Amino acid sequence: HALEAARHNPEVIAALGEPIKDGMFVTGHTEESGGAGNAQVSASISGPKGSAKLYVEARKMAGQWHYDAMVVQLDGGKQIDLQQSPALPPP
Repeated sequence: HALEAARHNPEVIAALGEPIKDGMFVTGHTEESGGAGNAQVSASISGPKGSAKLYVEARKMAGQWHYDAMVVQLDGGKQIDLQQSPALPPP
């Protein structure tokens, strides 16, 4: 979900270009116990114009994941909040 949000975000597209690809490594941790859990992970993403880090924090309640944070941090340090920024509609 977070990667798709980044791929359709106009600010991320302007900064990284298209296509936006995910990196090979995801770091962080996740915990799940029954219908509850939490996750804090980050992954590298890149496009023809540059690269960035995608940070995600989420909680699982009653079997459903809820995102607390989805942020792209560009190489220059600028952060794009994917939950606040408008996304382009899927093609």
